[in-house]
Amino acid sequence: MDNVLCGYFWDHPIWDKQRRTVYLFPILMKKFIFKAIFFIGFFFILDNIVYKGLFILNSKTDFLCNKVLVKKPDIIFFGDSKCRYGIKPDIISQKTGMSSYNIARSGNGILYSKGVESVILSYYRPKLFVIQVMSLSSEREALVSLAPYLDNRKVKKLFSYYPLRVTAKYYLFRTSRYNSMLLTMIHRLFANYDPNDGYVPLFGTSSMDKTKLSSEDSAGMPFSLSSGKNLLIEFIEEAKKNSVDMIMINMPAMKEEKDVSCEIYKSIAKIYNIEFFDFSVSKENKYMRLQGDYFWDEGHLNNNGAGVFSSMLGSEIVKFIKK
Repeated sequence: MDNVLCGYFWDHPIWDKQRRTVYLFPILMKKFIFKAIFFIGFFFILDNIVYKGLFILNSKTDFLCNKVLVKKPDIIFFGDSKCRYGIKPDIISQKTGMSSYNIARSGNGILYSKGVESVILSYYRPKLFVIQVMSLSSEREALVSLAPYLDNRKVKKLFSYYPLRVTAKYYLFRTSRYNSMLLTMIHRLFANYDPNDGYVPLFGTSSMDKTKLSSEDSAGMPFSLSSGKNLLIEFIEEAKKNSVDMIMINMPAMKEEKDVSCEIYKSIAKIYNIEFFDFSVSKENKYMRLQGDYFWDEGHLNNNGAGVFSSMLGSEIVKFIKK
């Protein structure tokens, strides 16, 4: 009986409330599915249009890696805040006769440096990479810095070090790769924000009362030391594969820091026959040790200290190149 009535119902409308609900359900579902597909498709199209606009806007600024990719410097410095505030590319260039750029970022470690290296080598081959001894077991905001380059296969591989719940948005919504960067990009479009080729000066001395910067390089997402070691090896091997020379440096500091990462750098430098320059307060430092007036705090050089150290480092780079 039900089958007969249902069959009859499809041909002729019956105003039975229960049977009419059965009749309308597949139609409503089809409409809902169609609207959902339309909305999702529209959203992804809009997301891609906005993303391309942000990509073009970013490419016209000196933000992130853009200035390096445009200037194509001979020497690139990788590191955290110690490198960012401690190495002046203009002095290095005067000493060596080679163009240089300081691409270090505060709080970032080897994962960020590995990603930036992959981006740079996909565009051109510098002559020398100088990598500072930095953390191999933590990272701060590397995702934000590398997200605009997620289309790079090797950068995408680095995202696997983070949980999917953190990285999913960068894959699903391409505009999220420039999340929180819009105002910065617009500002840099109209202002020369980077007159010192990546170097950021610190003024004052360690005796002054001020907030320390040391926490910048200690906070961040932790990951295993073995993962950091593997990334450092990948960094070295990719540089060698592209015929880019490399040296390692331990930055000046007012007191010795106990970090197993430094020993890993030294051991890997020996394995790969890489020059290791120790400018710290350790016994292995055979160079001039900078005094307190050259430091902004215990771990960061001030502007004067950065000038003296950059001159010293530039001389060592010249000797390295002549070998």
